[in-house]
Amino acid sequence: MLVVIGLIAAAVSSSADVLRQAQAQRAFSEFVVGWQGSFSAYVSRLKALPGDNASQPTGRIGGASGLPMLCNDNAGPALSNAFLANGIGLPGNGLPGMEDRLRYQDRTGTPHELQVCLATMDWAVPGASVGQWAVTPRHVMVLRGLTVELARQFDVMMDGRPDARMGRMRSAALAAATSTTSAEWPDVPTDTEENIPEIEALIELN
Repeated sequence: MLVVIGLIAAAVSSSADVLRQAQAQRAFSEFVVGWQGSFSAYVSRLKALPGDNASQPTGRIGGASGLPMLCNDNAGPALSNAFLANGIGLPGNGLPGMEDRLRYQDRTGTPHELQVCLATMDWAVPGASVGQWAVTPRHVMVLRGLTVELARQFDVMMDGRPDARMGRMRSAALAAATSTTSAEWPDVPTDTEENIPEIEALIELN
């Protein structure tokens, strides 16, 4: 009897893992990749960066308005407006001013809200010699409200393996680090009743 219960529990757990992976894949392909596509369409059509001035470009996202990040916030949907005003469609839930948000649940059933912002930020790149790294500006997608569990899943989809320091997806705290070593994403709690913490991550756009 105990063996049967154990097998049922394992099957339920495996099914839940498959479902979470499918949900993560959908969030990545429809939301993250969707925003990447909108960014590429904007740059291709306008020959400028979102929020910058095409006639007097600063080369930075949000440059014309001096914004450190282009976001939808309490001051207004600046991010959405920058795209929609130029005829660029956006992914998301279709609610006006909420195109930057995606609601999801972690494996404990706790709700979270993923938010996208765009920015030009410092980014570590290989330097002039082996083993050296230099810091240069890069255009990035900022992901807020990302659980460490989902960050790991997204990173594997983006770079093939989870690494918070290297690749096109990085922890916001490590994106400009010039260390030559890889870094782990924070541990995911093993207690099913423990809330999974949120972090901020960056995805390189250019």
